[in-house]
Amino acid sequence: MSAPMPQALPARQPAAARAPAPRYAIYFAPAPDSGWWRLASVWLGRDAMQGVELAQPNVPGIDRIDLQTLTAAPRRYGFHATLKAPFRLVAGAQEGELLRACAGFARTQRPVELGLLDVAPLSDFLALQPVAPTPALHSFAFACVRALDGLRAPAPPEELARRIATGLTPRQLALLDGWGYPYVDDEFRFHMTLTDRVDEAQSALLLPWLKKYFASVLAKPIVIDAISLYQEAAPGADFRLIEQFPLGA
Repeated sequence: MSAPMPQALPARQPAAARAPAPRYAIYFAPAPDSGWWRLASVWLGRDAMQGVELAQPNVPGIDRIDLQTLTAAPRRYGFHATLKAPFRLVAGAQEGELLRACAGFARTQRPVELGLLDVAPLSDFLALQPVAPTPALHSFAFACVRALDGLRAPAPPEELARRIATGLTPRQLALLDGWGYPYVDDEFRFHMTLTDRVDEAQSALLLPWLKKYFASVLAKPIVIDAISLYQEAAPGADFRLIEQFPLGA
């Protein structure tokens, strides 16, 4: 008698692909109905709250394609100043926990007066920066980093490697190891990025033009009166402003 034929095993179904975890960032951003927000959103070519593209202004000496290229990164991240850099949630945490943590932190803080901003070079790009030092700003920014760090998952090794490859100081390496970002605490520098890297000729052309473009708001002191939660839904997606939390409310 011949041996019985073995029964075929059921075909193994491929595991369902897990959607990439979103990243979140805690930023300062002006109110979306403010002159700051409108001017900066048009300059960058995108409204980060509504998630819509906008026609950028005409800049003499720079064609439209070059302007899109020069603003590509700040357009994707949305108009902002970084308080806590983009991060993924620790395993098991939900977005609702982050929302509650942001609201709880904001309630404990008071508005921070920045004074006047101006357009100025920062390293090899252009950004809005405070005209005068604001010690309270640094304390506030690092308090935000610390208060929300329990929900931050460790950065992937490849992300850390990219940051290290940029050439960090020993202090910056220590901050990267402790907080997932090298530009916090004493390395923090408030800025609202307006361009990608620009060469000397581009900087010489854009700097006076941007000062004139933002003149109506540069003349008025600015106050950090809320923190903003931004989300990157998937790797490479545009960051969206999903909620603002008034300070002291």
